Amino acid sequence: MPARHCVRLDGDKVQYGLAIGDTMMELKAEAVPSERKWSNFRKRLDAIGVWQWRPYYDNPYVLDGVQWSLELDYGSRKVQTDGSNWYPGSKDETDMNVTPEFKAFLHALSLLLGGVHIS
Repeated sequence: MPARHCVRLDGDKVQYGLAIGDTMMELKAEAVPSERKWSNFRKRLDAIGVWQWRPYYDNPYVLDGVQWSLELDYGSRKVQTDGSNWYPGSKDETDMNVTPEFKAFLHALSLLLGGVHIS
């Protein structure tokens, strides 16, 4: 099973690293975001429209490549979505390019973690 990028909340800490299954194998960054950072993160999620992302984005023409998943529970707002070679914001299921919406989400996570690069 290949390693995957993983971001998780552990108490008041946000951790980013490589995981296999549910086990974090290599911690790349850890932060305790301030209330302001959490507020800005929430505003970015709202602006991106992450709460309206559909449950699954699948490019049926590619059998390998990049798979991703996201589960957010932010009080009154929740989203559970994943994809295979297709990203929120793209109208064409054959377009494998990472969309501006998904890049904005990764950037929001990066800022929450103090500017660490998330690939």
